[in-house]
Amino acid sequence: MRFFVTGGSRFDAAVGRDLFDLGVDILQAYGLTECSGAATLMEFGDPHVASVGKPFKGVEVKILPPDDSAEDGARDGEVCIRGGIVMQGYFNRPDANAETLRDAWLHSGDLGYLDPAGRLYITGRRKEIIITSSGKNIYPEEIEAHYLQSPCIKELCVLGLARPGCSCRP
Repeated sequence: MRFFVTGGSRFDAAVGRDLFDLGVDILQAYGLTECSGAATLMEFGDPHVASVGKPFKGVEVKILPPDDSAEDGARDGEVCIRGGIVMQGYFNRPDANAETLRDAWLHSGDLGYLDPAGRLYITGRRKEIIITSSGKNIYPEEIEAHYLQSPCIKELCVLGLARPGCSCRP
């Protein structure tokens, strides 16, 4: 096997590093239906296997910092995409269009960051963040990844439950 192509959900970076160390190139892609497919792709030989690559020519990606982030210096934000691949809008859904398409940018709902070389890393979903009463952001994917390292755990799901009288958003 010379290369491995993946997309659709986050790929386990540890598996990617093992494959890359064996000489297998990892080609991750990132995109959405609203983008007519992929918006980013890893390049052959790129050792940054946790990344989903750089945007295609003619596609721009930016990270929109969270408005309500109580954490100083948070690098994660919403992944926004602009370019000819982005849809014009949802059919007969002005409400969804207003939420998703702003100033020609598609707001994906995915969280991520760009490294200095312009590679995109996906870290989670905006709607899945658990915000504690002190304002700390908890990412369920990070907790799940930690516990799934145990051979005693096959599957799990982390979710937040609002407590009565608590103003935090699960």
